[in-house]
Amino acid sequence: MRQAHLSGVFLFMVFAIGCSGPDEPASAVAGRDSAPVDANVVGKYIGGEITFSEVDAAIVRMSVRERAEFSGQNLAAFEDLIRELAATEILRQEATSSGFSESAEYVSALGEMRRQVLVHQVLQSYPLDIKAPTEVDVRTRYDKSLEQFGDPERRFVLTIFRRVPAGNESLRQDTVAEMEAYRRRVLQGESFAVLASENGDSEARISDGAIGWVQKGSVSDDLWQLLASLEEEVPSEPVVTASGVHLFYVDTIVEGRIPEFDAVRNNVYQMLVRERRALAIQDLVHSTRLPESFVIPDLNNVSFRSGGEAPDEVLLRVDGFVLDRRELQKRVLKEVESVDFEQRSLPQLALTTLRALTEREVLAYRFSSEGYTLQPIIQERFSAQAEEFLVQRYSAHLMETEVERHESQLRDFQKLHKNRFVSPLKFRLKAVFLKQPDNPVAAMAELEENRGLLERGELTLEQAAKDLSGTVETSEWVTIGALTIHRPRAAYFAPSLRVGEYSAPYSNGAGLEMFQVIDRRDPVALPFDEVRERVVAEYMRRHGQKLYDKLVAARLERAAFEVYPEHISQQLARQDFDRSTALNTN
Repeated sequence: MRQAHLSGVFLFMVFAIGCSGPDEPASAVAGRDSAPVDANVVGKYIGGEITFSEVDAAIVRMSVRERAEFSGQNLAAFEDLIRELAATEILRQEATSSGFSESAEYVSALGEMRRQVLVHQVLQSYPLDIKAPTEVDVRTRYDKSLEQFGDPERRFVLTIFRRVPAGNESLRQDTVAEMEAYRRRVLQGESFAVLASENGDSEARISDGAIGWVQKGSVSDDLWQLLASLEEEVPSEPVVTASGVHLFYVDTIVEGRIPEFDAVRNNVYQMLVRERRALAIQDLVHSTRLPESFVIPDLNNVSFRSGGEAPDEVLLRVDGFVLDRRELQKRVLKEVESVDFEQRSLPQLALTTLRALTEREVLAYRFSSEGYTLQPIIQERFSAQAEEFLVQRYSAHLMETEVERHESQLRDFQKLHKNRFVSPLKFRLKAVFLKQPDNPVAAMAELEENRGLLERGELTLEQAAKDLSGTVETSEWVTIGALTIHRPRAAYFAPSLRVGEYSAPYSNGAGLEMFQVIDRRDPVALPFDEVRERVVAEYMRRHGQKLYDKLVAARLERAAFEVYPEHISQQLARQDFDRSTALNTN
């Protein structure tokens, strides 16, 4: 299937279960016509024909890689393309004759596309207030953001930690001797990771001793100096601290790479220009005078988290464009590849989409008010795109209409994939946070020791935080998706914990953290009516191409479509002859 050649990537996946279009007259199912005399006609159907010139033009619009499929005498590729051209034209005619091209659904969608094109066109030449970055600006950004233009040295570090109570010198000496034995075993070829998983006392034992990637500034200076002195795959000597004994191991070293200023000067300059341009466009949006009847969201305070907002609450109204919460959710759902939008942080997606729509609609209103219209060449291209867009939207419309007639099949699909349509796993967490301590290894060990006291009820998180100069925070309900984005290590531990249980202590990049699950909501199956749109989206994602092919095949059959391979061969031979003649003449 090569429909992208004709109209770009379809904006919507399609769904068809025995789809049919408007009723056809009896003549539409008549027998096939005989082959036309004109050899340029390579395909024919009731109501139209496809010429080799049209095929050639479609191939010219393809990418270089796509065109490669049509090299030589690959008749199958040409026949597939002719079918697609015919199907597209049949759907276009049907969309027009059925009145869909004049429907509010299509006119509204086309209007949005036009406004998007207008905004893009005008911004190419609009007098934005952008101050060109100076050499000092560029140099200052380079100096402050070296990590954006190169990579510092990184080391993947593993550790074995054995806790030793303060004052137990005999046990400390025995533990040092044990660590020295582990070091010798590693030097003789044993796996440090296996030894760490079997013998460590810290949180790192869960991940085979891995602390993770470490670089200067991510750990204390003393620890970095120790790690930076180690050779790859050579364990350190035992390191004794107040909390116990440690053995460190650098599994991999990635050399630092910071390019010279002159090598990235232009990249830094362009980065500053893009940033200043984005800010100038925001200023243009904010400075636009709008009628009081318009509704513009406060993007800094709009909420998508509580779940208590009315679905018909209007978030954005500019001129004739109106967006409520229900419509915004539909748009966000179409942007993701699956129904797992809770795992993809729906609030962030919704806010990003709302911001983009607000900017587009406000600028379109402003530019239209200032008299801007599409330039003639842009209008010509837009008209061609509108033809393709009509087919896209009409196909989506047909499928969305058809699905309403097959609810039982959708319900069966939901049951078959029931784990896809459940409420998200949610938690409320109470965590103790320690800003990067001077001795993170010792602080980690102390948190690990406190964990036992917490589980036995001999200590509270508030007391533990006070003793370690930390803070305690209690979260609202959060999903695993949100944790994965903002607190990935918490997302690793939380699913396996019951209410009241504590995580192991871990590094969160800015310091150390340990939390208790104070409440938990496990996933439950959601009612069909609540997830209907998600079920449809997932069904289309899985079966859309096959069902679209079925839809097209039915229309081609009704239109008595026929392709003429002998005409294709004649035209290809003629092209080869013309090309050879031109070369010989030159």
